[in-house]
Amino acid sequence: HFHLDDEEGRTFRIAVVGQERASSEGHVSMEMRTKAIMNKANGLSTINPHLRGTRDLLSLLFGAGGTDSMNIKAEPRAHVLDAFCLTNATLCSAHKIVGGKVTTKGAPTDTMVSACHDHLKSILQILEPTVLVLQGEHARQSTEQVLSLSLPFDSVIEAAIGNEPVLVCALSHPTSHPSRPGQRHTGWGSANTAYFRETIVPLMNDVRTRLLA
Repeated sequence: HFHLDDEEGRTFRIAVVGQERASSEGHVSMEMRTKAIMNKANGLSTINPHLRGTRDLLSLLFGAGGTDSMNIKAEPRAHVLDAFCLTNATLCSAHKIVGGKVTTKGAPTDTMVSACHDHLKSILQILEPTVLVLQGEHARQSTEQVLSLSLPFDSVIEAAIGNEPVLVCALSHPTSHPSRPGQRHTGWGSANTAYFRETIVPLMNDVRTRLLA
């Protein structure tokens, strides 16, 4: 359900670029990742803050009624998490070690970012999304390099991938936390967070208005 057209011929192709997979598990295929996401979508396993925030964002874009309704108009009827593409700025992972323990916080190296630049560029050229959502600083910087374009946080930028127009929105990562006391909390692992209500809702409403114009 990645490519969706409404009754008036307007196209929805929504891609989300995350940072890197927060797991040390290697050789995860597309089929394995899709199954894991859909198990969470269908309540067969616990949905994490990253996918919960992404789900609620997609619900806004599809006009699916926020967290009250997770289905969209498609044949057959589909869950919003089955109607987008999730990729990462880097296809491998490196994680910070704190107190001798490996955490889920990513620490991508310059080598990783450089090696994956062409992969990310090719992925976006193949997908030709009409909406591109970037999650976190690493995803934002990597995509800026691919598009040769400045992509400030919390804004909607009109760009192009090849000859296809795309609306790009750079956000914090759903699992982000303040790095120092008094810093604004920009995590959005729930639709009830301040960042989701005050920043994401108006931005996604703006994106949807432009798509439907």
